[in-house]
Amino acid sequence: MTNSENDRLQRALVGWDDGPYMTFLKPSADIIIHAAGVREGHRLLDVGAGFGDPSLDIAALVGPQGSVVILDHDQESLEIARRRAAERGLTNITFKE
Repeated sequence: MTNSENDRLQRALVGWDDGPYMTFLKPSADIIIHAAGVREGHRLLDVGAGFGDPSLDIAALVGPQGSVVILDHDQESLEIARRRAAERGLTNITFKE
């Protein structure tokens, strides 16, 4: 990754939790997750996972008996998702490029 690309990704993360995903898309994702009946112990695949949303919330929901596979073509986004999962103490996630 070039310095310019790294800078772009780091800027994207500034305010992520208060940005458009959390204020606009997260409520919709929460409704979809609920409607899908995601429960403790389920195993899910997130294709095109980006920075890990909503997979990180799903991993917490399915608990240690469940699991989430995060798939994305962008290694840098996966690294960000890995870091965010580690910060939350989530160990039931597998990351695939």
